[in-house]
Amino acid sequence: MMQKKEIEYGSRAYRQTLDLRQKILREPLGLELSKKDKARDPENIILGVFSKENALVACVYLQPVDRLQIQLRQMAVDTAFQNRGIGRELLSFAEEKARSGSYRKIVLHARKIAVGFYKKSGYKIAGDVFEEVGIPHYSMYKVLEKQL
Repeated sequence: MMQKKEIEYGSRAYRQTLDLRQKILREPLGLELSKKDKARDPENIILGVFSKENALVACVYLQPVDRLQIQLRQMAVDTAFQNRGIGRELLSFAEEKARSGSYRKIVLHARKIAVGFYKKSGYKIAGDVFEEVGIPHYSMYKVLEKQL
């Protein structure tokens, strides 16, 4: 069974998120995870999904925008664990974390190929396609309902 938990900046698990981000989000584009990519990591809420062997299989970063909005960034699921619902689970966990922090809206930049994934979870496109890290992206958002 997979375990979801918050990751402490600078920890061994944090270093694993850097490796996963590089492998899943940068290598396929021929890019390196840069200092700029990591510059705001200390102020982020970092979440991970771990296998029963305690190996990191997925991660996501939540970066506060203002008092009510938080940006979801750098979501990555290890290739060997994709298409098993782990991304959906992690997204749900991120939404719970955002709600518990009194955030009312999650914003994100979705790669064009990931738009369908976010739409299935209730995210909406805001604006036209734009380029980031050399590939098409869309700004997306979801208003978080208060939990009863």
